Amino acid sequence: MTRVGWCPGGRTVAEMLAMYPGTTAVRIFVGAGKPLPTWDGPVLGPIPAGVLIHVSFKTWDLPAVERWLTAMPADHAPIILTYAHEPEQGTAAGDPTVEVFRARWAELVAALADHPRRADVLLVPVYTRYWWQAHPGDVRWLVPMVDAIGWDIYNNGTTYRTPADLLSIPRGIAKRTGLPYLIAELGAVDIGPGRAEWMQAMVAAAREDGAWTVCWFHKDEWDLAATTAQATWRELTQEATVAWIKGQQWRVVRSLDRLNEQIRAAYPRAVPPATDPNSWGSLADSLHSSTSDHYPHFYAALGATAVVCARDFPHAPSCGLDAHALADRLRASRDPRIGYVISNGRITGPSHGWQWDPYSGSDPHDTHIHVSTVHTAAADDTRDWQIGEDDSMDRTEFIEHFKAAMNDPTVAALMKARPWQYPVDPKTSALNALFGQQLPQLAAAVKGLGEAFARESANPDEIRALLAELQPLDVDVIAERLKASLPASTPISDDQLKRVLRDLLGSLDEAPQSAPE
Repeated sequence: MTRVGWCPGGRTVAEMLAMYPGTTAVRIFVGAGKPLPTWDGPVLGPIPAGVLIHVSFKTWDLPAVERWLTAMPADHAPIILTYAHEPEQGTAAGDPTVEVFRARWAELVAALADHPRRADVLLVPVYTRYWWQAHPGDVRWLVPMVDAIGWDIYNNGTTYRTPADLLSIPRGIAKRTGLPYLIAELGAVDIGPGRAEWMQAMVAAAREDGAWTVCWFHKDEWDLAATTAQATWRELTQEATVAWIKGQQWRVVRSLDRLNEQIRAAYPRAVPPATDPNSWGSLADSLHSSTSDHYPHFYAALGATAVVCARDFPHAPSCGLDAHALADRLRASRDPRIGYVISNGRITGPSHGWQWDPYSGSDPHDTHIHVSTVHTAAADDTRDWQIGEDDSMDRTEFIEHFKAAMNDPTVAALMKARPWQYPVDPKTSALNALFGQQLPQLAAAVKGLGEAFARESANPDEIRALLAELQPLDVDVIAERLKASLPASTPISDDQLKRVLRDLLGSLDEAPQSAPE
């Protein structure tokens, strides 16, 4: 679960807790020359048990750190501990050199290795994203043997930058180090409409990455008090305030239940046992972390029961289900219920600008796709998804079923007989003579033909009866009418359909003629 919280800035912790009830993470900054706050004092004392505390300190006093950790109450564990956050600012700003920074982190890691509370401490250096943007490839500040990497991320410029842009460096370093990341400080000044949406997109992107925390820097021009954006951040802090315990009730969000129903109905040949039931999974297995959308979480907007906001669907092209093509259609739909989609080493969603970005997770999702929803009430919206085509009539099957009907001897005899009932212009093909006029009278019969093909029916008796009702009609017209009666998603173009009709009906011209009775 990604915990969402704040840095108090100039306000007291008690004031901030009143502003943001349900907070799950608090970032405390201790300036240079100041001691670590006591556990029962005004800074840490008001913080409820279960809230993840992140303390950043500047004063280097290793024995004091060890004593402070020894005194940590059990109900506050674990905590996140950071020495010298944003170290890249330079010695003029009071920060250590890179050599001193790395040496002190190595000393801190070594000193706490045997500390009795080491299991309750998450060691996380915190860096400045914009410095790393200005110094691409410079990784001197990275330190080994830590638990995660933290980042201070601020939107700058005259527009709200996309999560894909602002998170590119944290994601890249996470891939390089194999460590998760957190956002120790997040901020954006109000530059016009869109700040609330930007907040939501940033948190959603952090959640899909499995970020540990996202904390808003509540100070100066980033202070949200008395702004419309404060309500948005309050909602985000309250989205997941209770941890699900194994054995408790849970459910899948209803929009994914509907997507599951649609895909199974559209691709019946891919339904288990043709595919592994686990490849249609929702609930997390042992390979998923508790931050995964496959893991049940409590979200205020989705009721009192924990919900799973993710489903997998198998890639089974031999059974008619090309899941990666399905993922492309979901991406193209830009459905507001989508949090993100992972497919074949790629990830997309609103926080990626609906473009495919490389996915660096341990599972490339080449044998299945993953669909996660948002964590709002929209996740329970049961409207149909735009999944496009289905496996009831792909182009190859259309041709095969058409041939099966057209090659039936009785049907062939009917098709050959009908042109000679009418005057034929020598310059006109037999097909044009067969389908020359009287479109209105033929509409019902042509519609019936299309519906029969769409049902994958190759019953000669049914086709024979429908053909018996046909009157002359131009091939272009019958192709148009036949295409109109097929499902809109049938993957065959007008030109392909006309070519198939001409090829198939033309081949019948070579068969022995049979006069009508």
